[in-house]
Amino acid sequence: MGPAFSLAGLGAITFLNPTILCLSLGTDGLQGQYITSGSAPIPPALNSYRRVEAAVIIPPSGGSDEKFLHLLDRVEDESTRIGLKPVMREDGSALYALSYLYTALHSSREREIVALDLGAGIGYSTLWIARGIEEACIGRCRVVAVEREESRYHRLRMVLSEAGLRSIELEAVHADALKYLMDLPDESIDMAFVDVEKGLYPLVLRTLEDKLRYGGVAVFHNAFYPKPSEMFLKTARRWPWKTTIVPTRLGLLVAVKMGGGAREAGL
Repeated sequence: MGPAFSLAGLGAITFLNPTILCLSLGTDGLQGQYITSGSAPIPPALNSYRRVEAAVIIPPSGGSDEKFLHLLDRVEDESTRIGLKPVMREDGSALYALSYLYTALHSSREREIVALDLGAGIGYSTLWIARGIEEACIGRCRVVAVEREESRYHRLRMVLSEAGLRSIELEAVHADALKYLMDLPDESIDMAFVDVEKGLYPLVLRTLEDKLRYGGVAVFHNAFYPKPSEMFLKTARRWPWKTTIVPTRLGLLVAVKMGGGAREAGL
């Protein structure tokens, strides 16, 4: 039997799938908790939100997902073997959930959803993002993976061609991630996952102020370890950002653009 869950009066979750990530997006930012077996009460932090309550199923093994999960396993192993440090499974699951939730809230026949993976390596994080978006996309959706190292870029193209995601567009770009981002039109992207050199995080964040649409989401890897600069962390908590950190082992900093960027403010 496939995965199943129910929200009984928002009081409990009953499910067959081994892992469910419960998310709530409200005025105080994004809250989330993994539940791994049986039936459990919805955490109070989630139940208190009124704008959005959502339970996002992490894809189970078997059935139509088996091929995709096998690809994830292979790309994760290959990334480690060639000296990359791919995001952990828990980070990938959170990216899947964030991508799904954002797309479910914003996708339409009239609006294109555009997501970037900046510093994509050979595509492990891209696969998680793309799968989440595909599950919720009802119009045109596009995921762009940017990698500057040539051999990784060629492997990235092959990985994306194997993903089997037919309802969204997947694109691999051979470029410096920051330069690629700077060259985009303002307010042209919805989501960006950033896993580049940590010293570039402040400049990437500043650039995303203009490149993200209102309500767009920026996700930065390694919010806990190796920890980025205090300047970056302080900037991420200033206007126009509403920021939280998803408490995975390495940490994912999630910043939602709540208003106009620096250019609009005249800075």
